[in-house]
Amino acid sequence: MAISVDFSGQIALVTGGGRGIGLAIVKKLAEAGANIAFTYSSTPPSEISTLLDSLRSSFPSNRIAAFPLLDGSSSTQYIALLAAIKASPDLEGAGELDIIVANAGKSLWKNFEDNTDEDVEGIFGLNTFGPMYLMREAVKGWFGEGGEGKEVGWRKEKGGLEGKVAVVVSSVSGHVAMSPQKQAAYNASKAAVTAFTKSLAGEWAPQGFRLNCISPGYVATDMIASVDQDWVNEWMTRTPLNRMATPEEVARSVVMMCSNQFTFMTGSDVLVDGGYKIF
Repeated sequence: MAISVDFSGQIALVTGGGRGIGLAIVKKLAEAGANIAFTYSSTPPSEISTLLDSLRSSFPSNRIAAFPLLDGSSSTQYIALLAAIKASPDLEGAGELDIIVANAGKSLWKNFEDNTDEDVEGIFGLNTFGPMYLMREAVKGWFGEGGEGKEVGWRKEKGGLEGKVAVVVSSVSGHVAMSPQKQAAYNASKAAVTAFTKSLAGEWAPQGFRLNCISPGYVATDMIASVDQDWVNEWMTRTPLNRMATPEEVARSVVMMCSNQFTFMTGSDVLVDGGYKIF
Protein backbone atom coordinates (compact mmCIF):
# COMPACT_ATOMS: atom_id res chain seq x y z
CA MET A 1 0.00 0.00 0.00
CA ALA A 2 1.36 3.40 -0.97
CA ILE A 3 2.09 5.81 1.88
CA SER A 4 0.33 9.14 1.44
CA VAL A 5 0.28 12.37 3.39
CA ASP A 6 -2.64 14.76 3.09
CA PHE A 7 -2.86 18.02 5.05
CA SER A 8 -5.83 19.40 3.10
CA GLY A 9 -8.04 21.68 5.18
CA GLN A 10 -5.29 22.36 7.71
CA ILE A 11 -3.10 25.39 8.33
CA ALA A 12 0.62 24.87 8.89
CA LEU A 13 2.73 27.63 10.43
CA VAL A 14 6.44 27.68 9.57
CA THR A 15 8.61 30.29 11.25
CA GLY A 16 11.56 31.43 9.18
CA GLY A 17 9.81 30.10 6.09
CA GLY A 18 11.08 32.63 3.59
CA ARG A 19 14.41 31.01 2.80
CA GLY A 20 16.63 27.97 3.24
CA ILE A 21 15.33 25.00 5.20
CA GLY A 22 12.18 26.91 6.16
CA LEU A 23 11.22 27.58 2.55
CA ALA A 24 11.81 23.94 1.64
CA ILE A 25 9.48 22.94 4.50
CA VAL A 26 6.85 25.40 3.27
CA LYS A 27 6.96 23.89 -0.21
CA LYS A 28 6.83 20.28 0.98
CA LEU A 29 3.90 20.98 3.31
CA ALA A 30 2.10 22.75 0.48
CA GLU A 31 2.75 19.78 -1.82
CA ALA A 32 0.97 17.67 0.81
CA GLY A 33 -2.04 19.98 0.66
CA ALA A 34 -1.48 22.23 3.69
CA ASN A 35 -2.52 25.85 3.72
CA ILE A 36 0.52 27.84 4.76
CA ALA A 37 1.34 30.67 7.12
CA PHE A 38 5.03 31.50 7.27
CA THR A 39 7.11 34.17 8.93
CA TYR A 40 10.08 36.13 7.70
CA SER A 41 12.42 38.68 9.23
CA SER A 42 15.58 39.53 7.29
CA THR A 43 14.16 39.02 3.80
CA PRO A 44 13.03 42.32 2.22
CA PRO A 45 9.23 42.65 1.83
CA SER A 46 9.60 43.06 -1.94
CA GLU A 47 11.26 39.66 -2.14
CA ILE A 48 8.56 38.14 0.06
CA SER A 49 5.91 39.55 -2.28
CA THR A 50 7.65 37.93 -5.25
CA LEU A 51 7.99 34.69 -3.30
CA LEU A 52 4.28 34.70 -2.44
CA ASP A 53 3.37 35.15 -6.09
CA SER A 54 5.62 32.22 -6.99
CA LEU A 55 4.23 29.95 -4.26
CA ARG A 56 0.63 30.77 -5.11
CA SER A 57 1.34 30.06 -8.75
CA SER A 58 2.94 26.72 -7.90
CA PHE A 59 0.19 25.76 -5.44
CA PRO A 60 -3.01 27.36 -6.75
CA SER A 61 -5.26 25.22 -4.53
CA ASN A 62 -3.49 26.26 -1.32
CA ARG A 63 -4.03 29.35 0.78
CA ILE A 64 -0.64 30.93 1.54
CA ALA A 65 0.15 33.99 3.65
CA ALA A 66 3.34 35.58 5.00
CA PHE A 67 3.79 37.44 8.27
CA PRO A 68 6.71 39.57 9.49
CA LEU A 69 8.42 38.55 12.71
CA LEU A 70 10.90 40.92 14.31
CA ASP A 71 13.64 39.12 16.25
CA GLY A 72 11.37 36.30 17.45
CA SER A 73 12.54 36.60 21.04
CA SER A 74 9.47 37.85 22.93
CA SER A 75 6.10 36.33 23.71
CA THR A 76 4.29 39.46 22.51
CA GLN A 77 5.55 38.81 18.98
CA TYR A 78 4.00 35.34 18.95
CA ILE A 79 0.75 36.51 20.51
CA ALA A 80 0.49 39.08 17.71
CA LEU A 81 1.49 36.51 15.07
CA LEU A 82 -1.15 33.98 16.09
CA ALA A 83 -3.81 36.69 16.19
CA ALA A 84 -2.76 37.88 12.72
CA ILE A 85 -3.02 34.35 11.33
CA LYS A 86 -6.50 33.93 12.77
CA ALA A 87 -7.62 37.27 11.32
CA SER A 88 -5.87 37.00 7.94
CA PRO A 89 -8.22 37.26 4.94
CA ASP A 90 -5.67 35.23 2.97
CA LEU A 91 -6.37 32.27 5.28
CA GLU A 92 -10.11 32.73 5.69
CA GLY A 93 -11.80 29.34 5.42
CA ALA A 94 -8.42 27.59 5.27
CA GLY A 95 -9.07 25.43 8.34
CA GLU A 96 -7.57 25.34 11.81
CA LEU A 97 -3.96 25.89 12.74
CA ASP A 98 -2.99 22.25 13.29
CA ILE A 99 0.71 22.15 12.43
CA ILE A 100 3.55 24.28 13.77
CA VAL A 101 7.15 24.11 12.62
CA ALA A 102 9.41 26.28 14.78
CA ASN A 103 12.23 26.68 12.30
CA ALA A 104 13.45 30.27 12.71
CA GLY A 105 16.94 30.48 14.11
CA LYS A 106 20.33 32.07 13.73
CA SER A 107 23.97 31.20 14.28
CA LEU A 108 26.91 33.08 15.72
CA TRP A 109 30.52 32.15 15.00
CA LYS A 110 32.53 34.04 17.58
CA ASN A 111 34.99 33.21 20.33
CA PHE A 112 32.92 33.06 23.49
CA GLU A 113 35.10 35.52 25.39
CA ASP A 114 34.19 38.06 22.71
CA ASN A 115 30.42 37.44 22.99
CA THR A 116 28.52 40.39 24.39
CA ASP A 117 25.44 40.04 26.57
CA GLU A 118 23.44 41.09 23.52
CA ASP A 119 25.01 38.33 21.44
CA VAL A 120 24.08 35.64 23.95
CA GLU A 121 20.61 37.03 24.60
CA GLY A 122 19.94 37.29 20.87
CA ILE A 123 20.95 33.68 20.18
CA PHE A 124 18.90 32.29 23.05
CA GLY A 125 16.06 34.71 22.33
CA LEU A 126 15.36 33.35 18.86
CA ASN A 127 16.70 29.79 19.05
CA THR A 128 15.42 28.81 22.50
CA PHE A 129 12.88 31.26 23.90
CA GLY A 130 11.19 31.72 20.51
CA PRO A 131 9.97 28.11 20.22
CA MET A 132 9.08 28.10 23.92
CA TYR A 133 6.89 31.18 23.61
CA LEU A 134 5.35 30.01 20.33
CA MET A 135 4.31 26.64 21.77
CA ARG A 136 2.97 28.19 24.95
CA GLU A 137 0.88 30.82 23.18
CA ALA A 138 -0.43 28.40 20.56
CA VAL A 139 -1.60 25.91 23.17
CA LYS A 140 -3.08 28.64 25.35
CA GLY A 141 -5.07 29.71 22.30
CA TRP A 142 -6.25 26.17 21.64
CA PHE A 143 -7.16 25.68 25.30
CA GLY A 144 -9.28 28.81 25.10
CA GLU A 145 -11.32 27.58 22.15
CA GLY A 146 -14.90 26.43 22.26
CA GLY A 147 -16.74 25.07 19.24
CA GLU A 148 -17.93 21.67 18.15
CA GLY A 149 -20.78 22.01 20.63
CA LYS A 150 -18.28 22.14 23.50
CA GLU A 151 -17.53 24.80 26.07
CA VAL A 152 -14.38 26.90 26.22
CA GLY A 153 -11.58 24.90 27.80
CA TRP A 154 -12.66 21.52 26.49
CA ARG A 155 -9.29 20.97 24.84
CA LYS A 156 -7.66 20.73 28.28
CA GLU A 157 -9.34 17.38 28.66
CA LYS A 158 -7.57 14.15 27.82
CA GLY A 159 -7.21 13.95 24.05
CA GLY A 160 -8.38 17.52 23.55
CA LEU A 161 -5.39 18.41 21.35
CA GLU A 162 -5.58 15.29 19.23
CA GLY A 163 -4.51 16.19 15.69
CA LYS A 164 -2.32 19.11 16.77
CA VAL A 165 1.36 18.56 16.05
CA ALA A 166 4.59 20.55 16.14
CA VAL A 167 8.21 20.09 15.14
CA VAL A 168 11.07 22.18 16.50
CA VAL A 169 14.04 22.51 14.18
CA SER A 170 17.10 22.21 16.40
CA SER A 171 20.60 21.09 15.32
CA VAL A 172 23.15 18.36 15.74
CA SER A 173 25.08 21.19 17.41
CA GLY A 174 22.90 20.53 20.44
CA HIS A 175 24.59 17.12 20.73
CA VAL A 176 28.22 17.80 19.81
CA ALA A 177 30.51 20.83 19.76
CA MET A 178 30.81 21.54 16.06
CA SER A 179 34.16 22.79 14.80
CA PRO A 180 36.34 24.45 13.59
CA GLN A 181 33.88 27.34 14.05
CA LYS A 182 33.55 28.76 17.56
CA GLN A 183 29.86 28.78 18.50
CA ALA A 184 29.44 27.88 22.18
CA ALA A 185 26.36 30.08 22.61
CA TYR A 186 24.67 28.62 19.53
CA ASN A 187 25.43 25.04 20.62
CA ALA A 188 24.00 25.74 24.06
CA SER A 189 20.85 27.34 22.64
CA LYS A 190 20.16 24.26 20.51
CA ALA A 191 20.86 21.82 23.33
CA ALA A 192 18.42 23.79 25.47
CA VAL A 193 15.62 23.82 22.92
CA THR A 194 16.04 20.09 22.30
CA ALA A 195 15.71 19.38 26.03
CA PHE A 196 12.71 21.72 26.23
CA THR A 197 10.99 19.93 23.35
CA LYS A 198 11.36 16.53 24.99
CA SER A 199 10.11 17.81 28.35
CA LEU A 200 7.12 19.64 26.93
CA ALA A 201 6.13 16.67 24.77
CA GLY A 202 5.65 14.63 27.92
CA GLU A 203 3.72 17.40 29.63
CA TRP A 204 1.16 17.80 26.83
CA ALA A 205 1.00 14.20 25.61
CA PRO A 206 -2.16 13.37 27.63
CA GLN A 207 -4.04 15.97 25.59
CA GLY A 208 -2.94 14.22 22.40
CA PHE A 209 -0.52 16.93 21.27
CA ARG A 210 2.55 15.54 19.48
CA LEU A 211 5.78 17.49 19.71
CA ASN A 212 9.10 16.35 18.26
CA CYS A 213 12.47 17.78 17.39
CA ILE A 214 14.62 17.44 14.29
CA SER A 215 18.37 18.04 14.45
CA PRO A 216 19.96 18.52 11.04
CA GLY A 217 23.67 18.36 10.43
CA TYR A 218 25.26 20.57 7.80
CA VAL A 219 22.76 21.68 5.15
CA ALA A 220 23.58 23.28 1.79
CA THR A 221 21.73 26.60 2.12
CA ASP A 222 22.59 30.04 0.82
CA MET A 223 24.26 30.79 4.18
CA ILE A 224 26.99 28.26 3.31
CA ALA A 225 27.93 30.06 0.09
CA SER A 226 30.00 32.66 1.95
CA VAL A 227 31.83 30.16 4.20
CA ASP A 228 35.54 29.42 3.74
CA GLN A 229 35.83 26.39 1.45
CA ASP A 230 38.38 24.77 3.78
CA TRP A 231 35.73 24.68 6.50
CA VAL A 232 33.18 23.22 4.09
CA ASN A 233 35.63 20.50 3.06
CA GLU A 234 36.33 19.66 6.69
CA TRP A 235 32.61 19.47 7.52
CA MET A 236 32.02 17.04 4.67
CA THR A 237 35.05 14.96 5.65
CA ARG A 238 33.63 14.61 9.15
CA THR A 239 30.23 13.57 7.76
CA PRO A 240 30.26 9.84 6.92
CA LEU A 241 28.00 10.35 3.88
CA ASN A 242 30.65 12.86 2.72
CA ARG A 243 28.23 15.58 1.70
CA MET A 244 25.77 18.09 3.06
CA ALA A 245 22.04 17.57 3.21
CA THR A 246 19.78 19.46 0.85
CA PRO A 247 17.05 21.58 2.45
CA GLU A 248 14.53 19.30 0.76
CA GLU A 249 15.89 16.25 2.57
CA VAL A 250 15.30 17.93 5.92
CA ALA A 251 11.89 19.16 4.78
CA ARG A 252 10.72 15.67 3.79
CA SER A 253 11.58 14.43 7.26
CA VAL A 254 9.61 17.28 8.85
CA VAL A 255 6.55 16.56 6.71
CA MET A 256 6.53 12.91 7.71
CA MET A 257 6.96 13.82 11.37
CA CYS A 258 3.89 16.05 11.12
CA SER A 259 1.83 13.44 9.31
CA ASN A 260 -0.59 10.75 10.40
CA GLN A 261 2.12 8.21 9.57
CA PHE A 262 3.98 9.11 12.78
CA THR A 263 1.11 9.24 15.26
CA PHE A 264 2.90 7.30 18.03
CA MET A 265 6.03 9.45 18.03
CA THR A 266 6.34 12.31 20.50
CA GLY A 267 9.26 13.65 22.49
CA SER A 268 11.75 12.34 19.94
CA ASP A 269 14.78 14.08 18.49
CA VAL A 270 15.45 12.92 14.94
CA LEU A 271 19.03 13.33 13.76
CA VAL A 272 19.30 14.07 10.04
CA ASP A 273 23.04 14.55 9.96
CA GLY A 274 24.52 12.16 7.41
CA GLY A 275 26.03 10.17 10.26
CA TYR A 276 27.95 13.10 11.78
CA LYS A 277 27.24 11.98 15.35
CA ILE A 278 28.22 8.34 14.79
CA PHE A 279 31.89 8.89 15.64
